Amino acid sequence: MNIDSSAIADVIRKELLQDTKRLAELQKEMVLVAGRFEANTQWLKAHGFSVNQNQQDVRDEGKTETPELDADSTIKEHVIAILQQKGPMSITELHKAVEKVGKIATRVGVDRTIRTHTDIFAMTKKDGRVSVSLK
Repeated sequence: MNIDSSAIADVIRKELLQDTKRLAELQKEMVLVAGRFEANTQWLKAHGFSVNQNQQDVRDEGKTETPELDADSTIKEHVIAILQQKGPMSITELHKAVEKVGKIATRVGVDRTIRTHTDIFAMTKKDGRVSVSLK
């Protein structure tokens, strides 16, 4: 069996040409989608809406119900919802509560979230026990 390597090279070149054209089309589409994404994000923020559907909109701040949370929600969103419902608690209690609602998280992850978002969470120490609350 004799393989014609020049025929194979021609087929590969044709495929590369098609792939190059397809990549150019995809890059153009990505630019359009990125522009639309940025414009939509800015509009939502400018009008007081959250970008994430699981977060409560600024317009709805007066409402007391907490947003629906799922496994895709962040640890921060879970901790906020738990503290809104139950009030101040320790990091260990928060970790257990986050896991109880189905979010996979470590105690260190919950601790890091609280320490990272000091604009949202307040930590107080009383009788040797650290308590976390919303500011």
